[in-house]
Amino acid sequence: MLKNSRNKYWILILVALFLFLTIFLYLIDAAAPEREFVWSLYVRNISISFSFMILIAWIDYRVIVKINNSLWLSKNLLARIIAEGGILSVIAALFVILGNIPFRNESSIWEYLISTSYKEAVVASILLNLFTITIIEFFVQSERTRKLQDDNAKMQYQQLKSQINPHFLFNSLNVLVSLINRDADKATDYTKKLSDIYRYVLSYDLQQTVLVREELEFIKNYTEILKIRFGNGLDVTYDLKETDLNKKIPPMSLQVLVENAVKHNALSPSDPLSIRISSDAKNIIVSNNIIPRMRVASSLGIGLHNLNEKYKLISDQAVSVDKNDHEFTVRLPLL
Repeated sequence: MLKNSRNKYWILILVALFLFLTIFLYLIDAAAPEREFVWSLYVRNISISFSFMILIAWIDYRVIVKINNSLWLSKNLLARIIAEGGILSVIAALFVILGNIPFRNESSIWEYLISTSYKEAVVASILLNLFTITIIEFFVQSERTRKLQDDNAKMQYQQLKSQINPHFLFNSLNVLVSLINRDADKATDYTKKLSDIYRYVLSYDLQQTVLVREELEFIKNYTEILKIRFGNGLDVTYDLKETDLNKKIPPMSLQVLVENAVKHNALSPSDPLSIRISSDAKNIIVSNNIIPRMRVASSLGIGLHNLNEKYKLISDQAVSVDKNDHEFTVRLPLL
């Protein structure tokens, strides 16, 4: 991503330099009415100057990055301006010599260096280089700011995931302990399925998004584990469009919604909790009927809120929640 942004910045920098150079050289010629304006000479000057400016821009970029990576210079604005200004002047003077020596009118290099035309060329080159450095400095600072924002978002995302995983483990072990005491065979089957689930967690939980197809396979294993505990008290149906299976959502997001539905509703064979997982090309829709519990299980402060925070960190979309007296529905945007 950063590489693509850097390429975009360089294209914008080169376009801006070319436009600035053509206007600048035209104004110089226009300011000297004693000289006849010759298009061929004007185009030649642009071609030569722009070639050198590309090289100068690359050198400027490397210098600016080096200066910004210096802890002392990056925090001391005055020192950074002085350092960049000094290097700017040296680069401008050297490239004026290299670019104009083949076209000089003076008989020797020394005469050219002390001539008025050289001084004028150096001043013009410094102005052009000042424009170049200003643009590059702006893009370098923008890139640094965006990288800091990305790093901060990743850190927050990892913190949210570290909250979800212990919660999932805590509930899974509670179920396992309960089954061991009641039915050893079911406990064995449960343990095998649980290992498949954690294989998924270890494989995908470090990623920001996963394919819906992969998340769906995971949630089917997860709901099978829940059915071992609740039997006919839980009914899960799926109705997802084939085209939506190749889109993406955050990993374990369906697990959070299914777990919340189980936690906040009463489950019994006579009045089962029905969870429906579907899609509509834009969202994954998870809905369930509402069966109030006499006593709601305590929450560790995670779930829908953290899921919504995850979406904010990786996209500009938000989780949608609808609730009425009979049904609770959550829409997860497809990415």
